[in-house]
Amino acid sequence: MGGSEHPNANGEVRGTTVRIGQGEISILEAENLTTFSVSGEYSTSLFQELLRQLPAEQSAVGLEIRRLKGINASVIGFIEKAARRMKDRGGMLILLDPHEKLLDILTLTGKLDDFPIASSPEDAVNIVSAKLRQKCKAEGLHTDEERRLAREIVHFKRDMKETERYKKTVETAERRAKMLLPRKMPTHNRYDFGSFFNPCDRVGGDLYGWIPIDENHVGLFIADVSGHDVIAYAYLGMLFTALRIRAHGRLSPADVLRQVNADLAPYVERTLFITVIYSILDYPENRLTFARAGHGLPILVRAASGERPREIEAPGLALGVTTGRQYDSAIQDVGIDLYSGDFVLFYTDGLIEAKNEMDHEFSIDRLTTELDTGERLPAADVVNMLAKELQKFRGSRDQEDDITIFATRRNA
Repeated sequence: MGGSEHPNANGEVRGTTVRIGQGEISILEAENLTTFSVSGEYSTSLFQELLRQLPAEQSAVGLEIRRLKGINASVIGFIEKAARRMKDRGGMLILLDPHEKLLDILTLTGKLDDFPIASSPEDAVNIVSAKLRQKCKAEGLHTDEERRLAREIVHFKRDMKETERYKKTVETAERRAKMLLPRKMPTHNRYDFGSFFNPCDRVGGDLYGWIPIDENHVGLFIADVSGHDVIAYAYLGMLFTALRIRAHGRLSPADVLRQVNADLAPYVERTLFITVIYSILDYPENRLTFARAGHGLPILVRAASGERPREIEAPGLALGVTTGRQYDSAIQDVGIDLYSGDFVLFYTDGLIEAKNEMDHEFSIDRLTTELDTGERLPAADVVNMLAKELQKFRGSRDQEDDITIFATRRNA
């Protein structure tokens, strides 16, 4: 079981993600409302964990079941248990905007009318408000108690708004994260480029791109921030800005990363990892120089020598691990000359750590084997080939991490 926790900017709604196998439960907690959003692959252990996570005291719990692979009628038993537990604790369970498959199961099992269903946040507020008013009327509550219930309704409305605000924050981060990605590749008569980017969630933790330095040099970068949520996006934005500023006028990738580390280190949490490779391609000299901050090693494919694809060794620590001389001495420039047909591949660990249905990883060995074809295809074609082979390898196994590939080939 894995999980992560991340408060939103104003701290009023707390978000937690719990992963069980191939399933995931996203939990948004507010004072009077907790929303559970279940996605991925259905399993009994996933919903047993959901039952365990139900709050001890809460006015209402919203349960949003997204498209779950393998969902079946047994889910009704878990929903009934959750509803009973919330009722015993003085609260209620509301199904939030159930998708067609769940509605079909509810209908076929005759349970469609057993649970309150809200098609929107406003609908959920109305359901809770009506329930509280019924309670007030049935129990003949006095004025003070009526006021308390009225305050609960107000608080519930506020919590629904905060939950929706959190969701909108995710949507905004998703849009802005896409804006950090390059819209086109660099162009040069002797080099071509290719890329593949596939986040495993709405907001990814990977980043790649290029920085025009001058007419003879272009900067290439690829980075990975642990996690794939709003917090990851915030750090990606900081990294993107720092790289572009520090790359200006500098032809040493190591110097750029040292400066970027000094910029970001005060803000990097100890539980967070930020890795990056920054390289500079010198067009006239046909030389690639790079520095590595804890990221996976790039792979070089020589076209003429006949040697197998190999990793290019380089030292380096992840950003924010330490500062000053200790960090600066660990980051070094590594240069390689590129000859006609030579190919360089950068990637994030989501590529080689991707698993298939047998729980085997794609692995660095498989990656280098796929690259050992002897063909001089354009970089974009090689990247697309790798993406297809990865999909074939994974089969029906869900993607568990962001996957990014960035490559260049000297074609003349």
